[in-house]
Amino acid sequence: MKVCTDPEPDINLYPDMQTETYRDVCINLELPDACKKEIKATLYKFCEVFSDVSTVINMGEHHIQLTTSEPIHSKPYSLPYALRKEVDREIN
Repeated sequence: MKVCTDPEPDINLYPDMQTETYRDVCINLELPDACKKEIKATLYKFCEVFSDVSTVINMGEHHIQLTTSEPIHSKPYSLPYALRKEVDREIN
């Protein structure tokens, strides 16, 4: 396991270069050969889904019908006492 020592590492949330493909999916070796073959065929058929590169999909449009236009206000989640000093340190 690699341990990050940089306090603010560069985080690339959306890689633009593909580093993993459908070939990197691990298939259980205990499965029967027929099942492994079927899984490999499915992975190949949908190989664009099994990628670490994000793409834009505009297959359709979605609308959410709300019951009211009034905003919902809710109490924020409380922060555990054990984490408060660390969070304060990160914010300041």
